[in-house]
Amino acid sequence: MTFDNEFKVIDEFEIERNRYNTFAGWCPLYDRIAFFQENACDPQNDNDIVIDMISID
Repeated sequence: MTFDNEFKVIDEFEIERNRYNTFAGWCPLYDRIAFFQENACDPQNDNDIVIDMISID
């Protein structure tokens, strides 16, 4: 869910399951949200950091 300056809902979207750590793997930016792709249960998990930027238009 995204909000305006008065904390009114302006948009809502669903993120892909089991792709992101929504407790610690995101960062709000001015016009988008950065989600860190992280799946600790993935056997091919490496040390690369992959970030998806979701734009708020």
